[in-house]
Amino acid sequence: MAVDAVGQAGSIRIAGSYQSAACGPAGIIAELAGSTVRVTVGSRPPDPDCDLVRVTYSYEALLIGFTPGRYAVVINHRSNNDGPGQAVLSKSVLVY
Repeated sequence: MAVDAVGQAGSIRIAGSYQSAACGPAGIIAELAGSTVRVTVGSRPPDPDCDLVRVTYSYEALLIGFTPGRYAVVINHRSNNDGPGQAVLSKSVLVY
């Protein structure tokens, strides 16, 4: 699944897939700074008992409460708490 973000009425829908250790699905954190929405999809802390098995998780989230306008959406995938992670999408979306 490709990573994408789409502006809607008062919201932004994001969707994608993420590879992580089998012991826990990824979590999503979204932060708004001005007109930039930074989304981090990240795995749980490392666990030697399950880090050897990797699986692909799909995610979808609806970010709500936006006023109409153009927003820069940046989605990062983070593995095992490796800092800010890798940017996998940087896109301008229109919320109406």
